[in-house]
Amino acid sequence: MSQNIIISGITSFRNHGVEALVVSTIGQLRQLMPGATYTVLDREPDFDNSRLNAPDVKFIQDYTIRPLYGPRWRSFLTTTFPRLDRLAHHAANTVRKASCVIASGGDVFCSE
Repeated sequence: MSQNIIISGITSFRNHGVEALVVSTIGQLRQLMPGATYTVLDREPDFDNSRLNAPDVKFIQDYTIRPLYGPRWRSFLTTTFPRLDRLAHHAANTVRKASCVIASGGDVFCSE
């Protein structure tokens, strides 16, 4: 059975530190788990896929990434625009089906 590894918290490879974390994580995991596939939950999947175009890596849009919305604004958006909530639910379903989830990105562990 193939392992599907999710990497979350990715804002964009425009931040080269974020890119370095993802690329090195996938590189190490490839050695430990040959044949695994990787799904990167990402704010800019098209750009990031152009930087790391690999057959075992899939980038999908993550509409839940914090920097775009503060708590009050996000609450307003999700009650006003239910589509946002459905998109977040899609990301949650992707995570539920994963073999492993790795929180990455750099700023996901800051105090704000």
